[in-house]
Amino acid sequence: MLRLLISKRELTISEISRELDISTPTVSKNINQLIAEGFAEEAGVSASTGGRRPVLIKFIPDAYYSLGIEFSAERQVRIILTNLDSNI
Repeated sequence: MLRLLISKRELTISEISRELDISTPTVSKNINQLIAEGFAEEAGVSASTGGRRPVLIKFIPDAYYSLGIEFSAERQVRIILTNLDSNI
């Protein structure tokens, strides 16, 4: 689910359900967990053909960062910091 959000950026719960062939309640439960953990957020509403407008779920690439440090035999140090999109 997170991988799909990373690739598509913004989706509704019904779109995620359809793409992954998973029930809507299961998607909702998992999306709520991703929101609670800071990986995703509600990002407004999508267009609707009738009824309630669906909420867009958005991936947050800057939610977490990874830090890498390399020490070489030549006494050099390399440091890298990336977000969840692998942007340096």
